[in-house]
Amino acid sequence: MSKTSRFSRGSSVIPPDFTTERYQALLELALTNYVPSDFHGYAAAEKCFIVRHDVDFSLNRAVALAEIEHELGISAPYLVDPHSMFYNLAEKSQVALLRRILQLGHSL
Repeated sequence: MSKTSRFSRGSSVIPPDFTTERYQALLELALTNYVPSDFHGYAAAEKCFIVRHDVDFSLNRAVALAEIEHELGISAPYLVDPHSMFYNLAEKSQVALLRRILQLGHSL
């Protein structure tokens, strides 16, 4: 069994694990046939997709995904957990990460 899967788009080979590279490739593939939307505007778009994130473990990882989406012109809501055991929203470093997500055009 192959360690990679092949999407129908040209010769793109996408690894089976969830990496930022795979996430970007999936978004790029989605953009070839669909338009990004949000929960408020999806009815107006005929063929659309909606991206949203539950930030369960890492705000650093959330920023990495937010940067990819920003580069592709996609905005998404990031739902953070104020009671997370993995990050503390009262820490300055974590607040800075939340600000970065907002600067990239996303919502919290």
